Amino acid sequence: MLPPNFESKVAREKNGCWLWFGATSDGYGQGHFKGKTRQAHRVSYELANGPIPEGMQLDHLCRIRCCINPAHLEPVTCKENVHRGNGYAGINSRKTHCKNGHPLSGENLCVTLNGQRNCRICRKAVDRKHDRKRRLKRSKRECEDCGEEMKPRERRYRCKSCDALCCGYCIHHIHNFARMLANEKTA
Repeated sequence: MLPPNFESKVAREKNGCWLWFGATSDGYGQGHFKGKTRQAHRVSYELANGPIPEGMQLDHLCRIRCCINPAHLEPVTCKENVHRGNGYAGINSRKTHCKNGHPLSGENLCVTLNGQRNCRICRKAVDRKHDRKRRLKRSKRECEDCGEEMKPRERRYRCKSCDALCCGYCIHHIHNFARMLANEKTA
């Protein structure tokens, strides 16, 4: 079944796993087969079941990377392999509810351009909070001259302390003009 150089590096466990104790790369067994260095689980699967279908990857059903038991390996697409895994994508793909308990399905599911799944109810709440902050920030203008808050009046702003009127975009210039007028009156 397994070549002799592979068999000597395998420990068969009670749970059915064939653990590889030879060289590894990122947790996957590495071994020489037919003059090439190959991943041990791929060699084991190919010897037992034939070639791996084109475009498919082997998924470890036991979730142990160094296991080379062909019964624990299944050819799947890359997407399926990632979703079955224990990485962020796999964990998030299995979530059925958001962190606030809303279901991640039907009308409440919002999928972003990069494939991220979001709760529509929570997304709207965050957007409303940010909109409130933006409106509050927009309504509170400060005088660049004295730093006081300016109150909105018909698309213009009036400084509380120096009573200068401004459009909100050229505050600095208007205060300089007001200061110049004040200096002319006192001279």
